[in-house]
Amino acid sequence: MNAAVSPFAERRDETRVAGHSEARMEAPKAIFPQEGSVVLEEVSGCGLRLRSDVQLHPDEELVLHLKHDALPVHATVVWVQEEPHSLFGKRRSWIAGCRLEPDSMARIRLESEPKNGLWTGFGRKAMWTAIFFGAAAAFAYLLLRFAGWMGAAGGMP
Repeated sequence: MNAAVSPFAERRDETRVAGHSEARMEAPKAIFPQEGSVVLEEVSGCGLRLRSDVQLHPDEELVLHLKHDALPVHATVVWVQEEPHSLFGKRRSWIAGCRLEPDSMARIRLESEPKNGLWTGFGRKAMWTAIFFGAAAAFAYLLLRFAGWMGAAGGMP
């Protein structure tokens, strides 16, 4: 195997834990220091995957402040991928894979997955379907009212 790819392949074999934890992120050593909120989606023995509304860059050092932990977690961005744009104009977001610093490896834990509410998962799709059919019914009603009004006025020549 290629020597440059070998370390990444070894890390891909680590056990991962999926979850959902919100955190505040800051990149104090970046060219343009930035802050924002992130969602930690997966954690492994020496890394994590997060989703951010702030664009991240490889080799940036991040300081993550988890809601359930008093001490900050330090990580370095390894790769970044932009999320595809959504149909309903959701803001841009990025997924990043990060390597944890040795002092942060033992401290990081994820919270459980959030429950599906009305606006997530199946409930969200059902709500948008109901909105679409309601708008179509309102349009059909207005079209029939207009046709009736035109018929009562003598119609078109």
